[in-house]
Amino acid sequence: MLERVKQKHPSVRTYRADIALLALPSDSVDVIFMNAMYGNIADKPAVCRNAARMLRVDGRLIVSHPEGRAFVDQLRDASDLFLESLPTREEFETILGPSGLNVAVYRDEPKLYLMVAEKTQLPVR
Repeated sequence: MLERVKQKHPSVRTYRADIALLALPSDSVDVIFMNAMYGNIADKPAVCRNAARMLRVDGRLIVSHPEGRAFVDQLRDASDLFLESLPTREEFETILGPSGLNVAVYRDEPKLYLMVAEKTQLPVR
């Protein structure tokens, strides 16, 4: 996936990293895209705080899964992998709000899970 982005959009910087540990400068990123991996994150609040720190005001955090919540839940039930269910809109609002991120789009459909949050302010420190 990252290789396709690099080929189609050579000016876009991509990172394959543990986002909890990614140390990009504060207020330096326009978009953070997490596809098909959010359920594997152990410390979701810490990851969301770090994402919010890196995002510029008006930046977006996108969390998606192309197979949807039911697929993730079936995979969780059938494997020994660390995998949690995808958050509801309300759960995301609780996690993201203190970091200055507001849920702008939330779709939880059978074959698509999508959450887009926008950074509308700098968090209170």
